[in-house]
Amino acid sequence: MQFSTFFTAAIILAVASTEAPKCKYAYGSYTATCKRGNNIFCGGMTGICGGGLKESFDDVATKANEASCGGIKPGTGCNQTVRCCTAAKERQILQEETLLSFDD
Repeated sequence: MQFSTFFTAAIILAVASTEAPKCKYAYGSYTATCKRGNNIFCGGMTGICGGGLKESFDDVATKANEASCGGIKPGTGCNQTVRCCTAAKERQILQEETLLSFDD
């Protein structure tokens, strides 16, 4: 990575980390069911976050959704986990992931 790119990335991350609140996790089970994927996982719900927060999934939510369906057949009810972030925080996370991918 060139120094100027690294410096710009460092400034963006420093500013963003001081402004943005952390994401929280929310849980729901009203219409969530175990589904087939690479692993059986809990999914199917939307609108869990509320308050204008954006729903997304990260490693924490994915692992929780897989654990919720551990040993359960697809179609069975489960407790789904989602990450809830403000739109600004979600953009920050995507920017950080993009910047980190340039290091590879």
